[in-house]
Amino acid sequence: MTGSGLRKNVDDASRIISASELAEFDYCALSWYYTMEGYRVPAERVETMNRGTVAHEEADIDYERNSKLSLTLIIAILLLILFMFVVFI
Repeated sequence: MTGSGLRKNVDDASRIISASELAEFDYCALSWYYTMEGYRVPAERVETMNRGTVAHEEADIDYERNSKLSLTLIIAILLLILFMFVVFI
């Protein structure tokens, strides 16, 4: 539902799609779909969703940190193998 209470017509082929709408779809297609269908988050659930968003952002930061640590460890192991190969051959 839009602000006027009318449902947006998602099936209208001539409808212009904005850049922000594409970004929303790219971020979460399901969220975009629900917005187009007129679903809104109840006020009592907004805080819970915000906590979920923060948790996802923290998980993403942890993933990035662990990826860098793994790459560093792999490089260190390869350098050690190279060093041992050069010294003992």
